[in-house]
Amino acid sequence: MKLKDYLNDTKQELTKVSWPTRKKVLALVSVILVILVFVAVYVFVVDNILSFVIRAFESIKI
Repeated sequence: MKLKDYLNDTKQELTKVSWPTRKKVLALVSVILVILVFVAVYVFVVDNILSFVIRAFESIKI
């Protein structure tokens, strides 16, 4: 009986939620994808720069 009550309460609460429109969801997903691409490029560039610096220090013979 508790499970049935829980599911009924959940269903009632979900009817109260203001769901975003399809247009808004697509806009937010687009923003997230653009940010993801920028972060990926930034990490790639920084990784390559740091790898170059480390290799340069490793090649110095003392």
